[in-house]
Amino acid sequence: MARLFTFGSVKSIRFKVISMTLLLVFFSLSIIGIYFYQSIHTILRNNANDNLTRMLEQTNDNLEAQLEMIDSAMISFISNPVINTNLEDQPPTSPYEKWGRKTEIERQMIYLLSNHYLWEKNILDSVFIIDDYGNDYSVLRKYGNMDMQIRRNIAVYKSIDNEPEQTQIVNPTPNDPILYFVKNIRSFLDYSYKGKIIFGINETKMNALYDSIVHYDNSQVFLIDGDGSILSSGNTRLLGHTTDPGLIRFLHTSLFSSVRLNDVSYFVAAKEIKRYNWTSLILIPQNQALSHLSESFGRFIPIALGILFFFLLVGYFISSKVTRPIIDLLKRIELIRRGDYSTRMPAYTEMELNKLAMVFNKMSEEMEYLITDVYEKKLLLRESELKSLYAQINPHFLFNVLETISWYARMSSQVEIHEMVTSLGYMLRSGLAGNGHQKTAISEELKYIEFYILLQRKRFGERLQVDIKIGDDSIRDLLLPKLSIQPIVENAIVHGLERKVGDWQLLVEIRREGGDILFLIEDNGVGFDSVPTGRGGAHNHIALENVNRRIQILYGNPYGISIDSRIGEGTKVTVRIPEDTGIVPENGTGPITGEGRTYVPGVHRG
Repeated sequence: MARLFTFGSVKSIRFKVISMTLLLVFFSLSIIGIYFYQSIHTILRNNANDNLTRMLEQTNDNLEAQLEMIDSAMISFISNPVINTNLEDQPPTSPYEKWGRKTEIERQMIYLLSNHYLWEKNILDSVFIIDDYGNDYSVLRKYGNMDMQIRRNIAVYKSIDNEPEQTQIVNPTPNDPILYFVKNIRSFLDYSYKGKIIFGINETKMNALYDSIVHYDNSQVFLIDGDGSILSSGNTRLLGHTTDPGLIRFLHTSLFSSVRLNDVSYFVAAKEIKRYNWTSLILIPQNQALSHLSESFGRFIPIALGILFFFLLVGYFISSKVTRPIIDLLKRIELIRRGDYSTRMPAYTEMELNKLAMVFNKMSEEMEYLITDVYEKKLLLRESELKSLYAQINPHFLFNVLETISWYARMSSQVEIHEMVTSLGYMLRSGLAGNGHQKTAISEELKYIEFYILLQRKRFGERLQVDIKIGDDSIRDLLLPKLSIQPIVENAIVHGLERKVGDWQLLVEIRREGGDILFLIEDNGVGFDSVPTGRGGAHNHIALENVNRRIQILYGNPYGISIDSRIGEGTKVTVRIPEDTGIVPENGTGPITGEGRTYVPGVHRG
């Protein structure tokens, strides 16, 4: 049995075939499982949505019916002729008259409440009428703590404005869990203000309407006003407080959604009560609403594991059939890897394996040809190109003449002539003296550029402004192809700046970027959209092409020159080379080239 399940190395084809088989099966089962999970989840969610929304609508209808009864009862109290007549009369002056009026009004209030649904069902907790003179008339369900109830109703009376006609509501608090409905009383004769009638509704009676429809543990029910204050809740400590910020988005809506509060995920059903600008919310823990989902998914997992084990066996036997002929091929591939390019693979009876052998034989023949012929010829070609690029005349006579002129200028106190001749001599010595080296230090190239700029400044004066920036001093010790940057600087001045009216700005910047060295030569000259012609055009065109070609011969095609120019704005030339310390990598082909960079050979500016 152990031999049966020997898979070999994790890099073997057998292991990969079995792994891919299991991966495909696992992926398929995962898709089925996700679909199964999402389908059951959607069904349970929709069921919860339908049931909660329907029950919430029914409960809200009952609540709205009770609110309408409250409004109707308040109107019946206000319109009662006995109550209204007593409030129209002047306030009594003697205690006896006060007691008589109070008795008559409260008798009418008791009469109106008798056999009334709100009073019989214990929904209405108290009724207060407070006239404009501060006299109170009340009917209470419980007369215990009567003084406290009177103080609370007087406080409500004082907190409500006398002008609004609609019913106003004072929210309950943890210390006073009564929801107060307040309406102003107006005179039948002149519509003047006569007082207020206050209905006190116990919040627990309203919350009981919602508790009857919730059958889940840890569920929560809220009745919230338009400002987000809690009017009714199973937790009386929350009364009058602002609701959780996560529930604010449900205000004034009628929807079903999800929310996470205190690290618990809930389904939320919301329904707006437009008459009073209230919103009722029911929160049910998702893990309880979706409890059947876990049970269904638990039955799916053993089936999925059984299918995986079956395909494990199938994958093992298929891989055994595939790997037997491939092992024979690997032996011959190993000979090719060791450098025996003359080795050829035999023919096979299987069409696919035979095609593989033919392709591999052709590849080995091409590799042998490239190693023995093309590669050697390319090395010779590079060597001859480099020799032709650096072939120069013997400059000793020219150097001696320039040194003589420099000496005479110095003896004659012609400092500027001395500096110009010295700079020119250095440039010619660097450009013409063939020392057999293809590369030079960046510091030497900078000296060459500085001498050239000195000569140009003697010619153009302060009009030519040049800024040379170097990322860090260690760059100076790196190598680059000799005379690579000065032709570009010369090109910028001759073709970019000389044709421009106004001040000339030239920037030469050297910096590192991703293991490469970037030379940026930027001017604010006339720019171009095609190859410039005119004085020096052909010369500079050839110079830039030679620089680009030399860089690519030394470092490969990913490196070289790129140009970005806009007419009237200037030109930016970028030269990219690798960080060349003069140490050749083990493969002997030059510095490592970068990836993802494209430079067009032969692109030039003049």
